Amino acid sequence: MRRILWLALALCLLSALLPAAVCASGSAALQVAREDGGAVSCADGVWLLEDGGYTVRGTAQDFERVRITGDVTLTLDGTTILHTTTEAARFAPAVEVEAGGRVTLILSGENSLAGSPGHAGLYVAEGASLTICGDGSLTAVGGAYYLDQSDRANPVSCAAGAGIGGNGLTADRTGAKLERPNFGTIRIEGGTVRAVGGANTQINYGAGAGIGAGGGSSMWSLDPVFTGRVELAGGTVTAVGGDGDSFSLTGGGAGIGTGGVTGNIWAPFPNEICVSISGGTVDAAGTADGAGIGGGANVNGGVIEITGGSVTATGGCELEDGVQSDSFGGAGIGGGDNGGVTSVTITGGRVLARAIGAA
Repeated sequence: MRRILWLALALCLLSALLPAAVCASGSAALQVAREDGGAVSCADGVWLLEDGGYTVRGTAQDFERVRITGDVTLTLDGTTILHTTTEAARFAPAVEVEAGGRVTLILSGENSLAGSPGHAGLYVAEGASLTICGDGSLTAVGGAYYLDQSDRANPVSCAAGAGIGGNGLTADRTGAKLERPNFGTIRIEGGTVRAVGGANTQINYGAGAGIGAGGGSSMWSLDPVFTGRVELAGGTVTAVGGDGDSFSLTGGGAGIGTGGVTGNIWAPFPNEICVSISGGTVDAAGTADGAGIGGGANVNGGVIEITGGSVTATGGCELEDGVQSDSFGGAGIGGGDNGGVTSVTITGGRVLARAIGAA
């Protein structure tokens, strides 16, 4: 009997040490586990999380990513998913919340996400919601502008993605819209979050916001309106818009709000994004003509409401030969360069807003 008890104990200890399910795509693949012990679906490196609670640990290899379609509580516990592939067919966010998904994201330990070119680090689709909490940290970086000319009869280009929020606008040669840069609802209640928008290197496309929409384009002719909602209620948040190149109208992104729009645009793009701040510590900086909070380059400011928290917002400034321009710049709170103010209401909190360059 004693031998049987020892054997049972050994089996229990062994099972506790076994790793969670692994989707074999590398030697140090992600470990994904359901709280109820059930199986997790994984195909071609894509982990599919449906309704329930999950924990993700480890470092992704190759093309591994996480796709969420249901009502999910997800704990990131020391997770690294950095997409560096140049294989256009596999471009995607590191973690994506599809339309209809409702996610509570709990941060534990240090976590890092980076999207492939043109995609968000952490994508929140229109019609989806994401709430971030916990006492860990998250760094999310959007993928940069990309142009695929492998099919010269129909090249595909995409603006840069947001750190957290929307992918960049994707268009084919005819200018037809394939993917919008808009996003759903993003709420941050805790944790330490740093989000950086993807960079832009072409005059026809824009950089991504740190938190908010991906980059747009002067070619965006179908329903060109930025939409989404950002709610900041706690935690420590740093958001930096994606950088542009060193020519005028670079399309830099806002720290929080929209990505940029580039090209010969003299009428700013409309912006219906609402940014609501009620608590926490927020440091938002635009880059290359993007506002700290509000619009990217050539985009209006959207609806901005601040009722609490400690907020620092710095507008971006275009560089001319490495020197700050005195002609172009985004507002601390409001529109990017060439963009107006939609609505700004401040009734509480500690707020410091400044513009570097002309806004």
